[in-house]
Amino acid sequence: MPTLFDKDKDVMKKWGAPNKIDFLSLSYTRHAEDVRQAREFLSKLVILAKTLIFAKIENVETLSIATTLFFSMTDNLRPTRLEATDVANAVLDGSDAILLGVETLRGLYTIETISIVCRIGAEAEKVFNQDLYFKRTMKYVGEPMTHLESITSSAVRAAIKVKASVIICFTSSTGEKECPPCRSSSKKKSIEVELHKRI
Repeated sequence: MPTLFDKDKDVMKKWGAPNKIDFLSLSYTRHAEDVRQAREFLSKLVILAKTLIFAKIENVETLSIATTLFFSMTDNLRPTRLEATDVANAVLDGSDAILLGVETLRGLYTIETISIVCRIGAEAEKVFNQDLYFKRTMKYVGEPMTHLESITSSAVRAAIKVKASVIICFTSSTGEKECPPCRSSSKKKSIEVELHKRI
């Protein structure tokens, strides 16, 4: 089974290139050759000319769940109990994003699906153990800490102690923005950058 089907390539040519997409997420990637083929295809489109591979899990970076979590909502107005539990568990396990597929691509209840996923995610975040997640993340920080790691980890510690619901980081460049393990928003001069932060 190929990683990129002909239909995927067609969508990338007709929709992806004209809309100047920022990234392409490969599903069912099994071999390095899958990534090579995707890079070759993207280089021909002249979008994402500079393709990068991100080893998200190994580098303790953002992790997205991309699957048909709400497949039943392709045709039904409500998800199954199991599907709702899967979304809540994805948040409780520390996922940074949930990407929906067929439910929103050709489902009958796209808006309702997105709304329900958001509501379940928000409820799960209320019971997410930020303190434990922070401690686990800190195990992977190198010694000695960089200045940015020191500042952001101190901000997170303070936020946990005062039970802050959000940390807002003011920065002038994307590279300076570390992701503390709680809700964060980087107030940018560029509206375009702020919009791209939202998935």
